[in-house]
Parts: sequence; C-alpha cells; structure tokens
Amino acid sequence: MKFKLLVSALVTIFMYQPIWSVYNGLGSIINDNPDLNRLLNTGICPGCKLQDAQILFEVLSNANLAGANLSSANLTASNLKNSNLNKANLNLARLNLGILNGANLDNALAEKASLRDASFNDGSAVNADFRQASLNGAEVRLTDFTGAILIKADMQNIKASKSILKNANAKYAMVQHGVFDLSDLSGLNGQHINMSYSDLEQTNLTNANFTSANLQYANLFEANLDGTILTKASCKYAIFTNVNLNNAILDGADFSFANLNDATINEAQLKKILLCNTRMPDESISNRDCDKIKSFQATIIQQAELDAKLHGNNSLEFSAPANATPTNKPVTTPPAGKEVFTGLKTTSLEENFAQKPSNMPLPQYHPTGATPYMNLPTPTAPAPVTTAPVTPTPTTPTTPVTPVSKIVMPGAKTT
Repeated sequence: MKFKLLVSALVTIFMYQPIWSVYNGLGSIINDNPDLNRLLNTGICPGCKLQDAQILFEVLSNANLAGANLSSANLTASNLKNSNLNKANLNLARLNLGILNGANLDNALAEKASLRDASFNDGSAVNADFRQASLNGAEVRLTDFTGAILIKADMQNIKASKSILKNANAKYAMVQHGVFDLSDLSGLNGQHINMSYSDLEQTNLTNANFTSANLQYANLFEANLDGTILTKASCKYAIFTNVNLNNAILDGADFSFANLNDATINEAQLKKILLCNTRMPDESISNRDCDKIKSFQATIIQQAELDAKLHGNNSLEFSAPANATPTNKPVTTPPAGKEVFTGLKTTSLEENFAQKPSNMPLPQYHPTGATPYMNLPTPTAPAPVTTAPVTPTPTTPTTPVTPVSKIVMPGAKTT
C-alpha cells in the first residue's frame, strides 16, 4: 500500500514538473532571463532588460526598476506600489488593473502603453510620455503629470481629482467623462481635445489652450479661465456658472444651450461667441445667433457633400498613368437624353452597383472634369453583328406506325 502511494506521488510530481518550471508564485512566467529572476527574488533591478516579460499578479511594491526596459511587458494586475520606474521604458507595456499608487514614473516612456482601470493615485509622472496610451478608467488622483505628453491618449472615464497636468500636451486626447475637479490644468495644450461630459469644477485652466476643443456638457462651475483660449471650441450645453470669462479668448466659440448664469462676461466678449438658447448671466435666454448657426451648419454639410462627391467617394475615378501626357482635348459632353455614368456617390458596394447604369462603359475622361490624358483607353462601340438569313428546311411526312398485335402465350387465359 505504501509502495503504491509512493509511486502515485512520484507520478504526480513528474506530471506537474513542467508546470512548476514554467510558473512561479502567482503567475509570472519564468524563462532564461536572469534579470527577471533577479526582479522576482530581490525587487531590485535597475536598468534590467525585461522586454516582453510576463509578470502577472506579482507583488513588487517598492521595487527599483529605474531605467529598466519593460517594453511590451505584461504586468497585468501586478502591485508596483511606491516603485521606482524613473526613466523606465514602458512602451506597449500592459499594466491593466495594476496598482501603482505612489510610484515614480518621471521621464518614463509609456507610448501606447495600457493602464486601463489601473490605480495610480498620489504618484508622479513628470515629463513622462504617454503618447497614444490608454488610461481609460484609471484612477490618478493627486498625481503629478506636469509636462507630460498625452497626445491622442485615451483618458475616458479617468478619475483625476486634485491632479496636476500643468503644461502637459494633450492634443487630440479623448477625455470624455473625465473627472478633474480641483485639478491644475494651467498651460495645458488641449487643442482638439474631447472633454465632453467632463467634470472641471473649480479647476485651474489658466492659460490653457482649448482651440477647437469639444467641451460639450462639461461642468466648469467656478473654474479659473483667466487667459484660457477657447477659440472655435464647442461649449454647447456646458456649465459656466460663476466663471469669469473677461480675460478668456473666445473667438468663434459655440455657447449654444450653455449656462452662463452668474458668469462674468463683457459685451466685447459676448460679440465673439455664438449664442442660441443660451442662458445669460441675468438668467435670460439669448437666441441671437440661432440663424447664423443653422446657416453655418448647412454650409458645412454642403461642403462635405461636395468634397465627398469630387474626391472622397469616387472609387472609379481614372488615375493618370506614370507616362501619360496631358492634352488640350476638351472633355466631351454626352448628347441630350443619353445616360452617362458620372461617378459614385456612396461607399456601399450594393449601392455602387445600383447607381451604375446597366451595360454602360466607364467614362472616357475624368468624371470631375480634370484634364484628360492621351493614352487613356478609349471605349469603342462594338462591331455590328450580321447574320445570314436562315432557309427553312422542308419537313417530310412521317409514316404512321402500325400497332403490333397482342401476342398471347400458349396456355394463357384471355379476357
């Protein structure tokens, strides 16, 4: 009996040995990289080469990874609390659900890194590069992003109360539903940023640049907009209660449906913005520019349709061959009443075929009236098909078939 138990134990150990040689602790994959083993055993690995390393669910709080190469590493759900990642390379790294509270990411490279739903409170990322990184749903309260690069970053649903983004570059970033109350965004480069539905209550936006930004439905209650640039920004449905706009740059900003209740704004500034269903500081409703806005929108739609017709959606336009030479031959116009295919108006495959007349060749010249080219193929009419008259062949009458008499076998009964 004891012998059988011993054999079973040995078999079990032998079967699971490959697994224990691959997995360590809570899921980190061990390979022949001595730097990875060093990190897991000591937590001290400055300048280590850990690219593509699998470090999942590990507890690495207070680790020293300054200058380490963690590009494309997988640190999902790992605990890096109070760790030193100064000047670390985190490009394309995955830190989703990770804990980085109090961590130092100053001057770190985190381009296209993913920190979705990570916790990075009370940390520091001064001058860090988060270009096109994902911080969707991350918590970064009280974290310092001074001078950080956040161009085209995904920061939707970010919780950044009392954080610092002073002089950060967040052009074209997506920050919908972000929370930045009581934060310092002074000097932020937010050109073309999307901060719709974001909470900017009592936020410092001094000298921030929101040119062509989307601030629709944003809450800017008692925000500091001294010197803030809102040129051509969309502030529709936004809240500007108790805000001083006298020193802001508002040229062409759209304040339709916005709330300016108790806001401070002079007449010169009011002339620079668009007002439609806008609640004014005296609680009146201004529809001064509703017609202008409708006309402007119609112009944009017409221009977009024209661009799409001439350039965007004409998939059957001719392109000039490399050796083609221009000619002064004018573009031919079809005779009246003749159906001519002049180009597609949609990108749908089924609709494209539906728009093209049946049995109609492609146009000889550029459908938009561009200069034609000499060596483009010219459609030729099909040669007429001549058929010889068919002489009918005389038919001969058929001889009627004589029915065969019924054969009765001997001995058979007949009815």
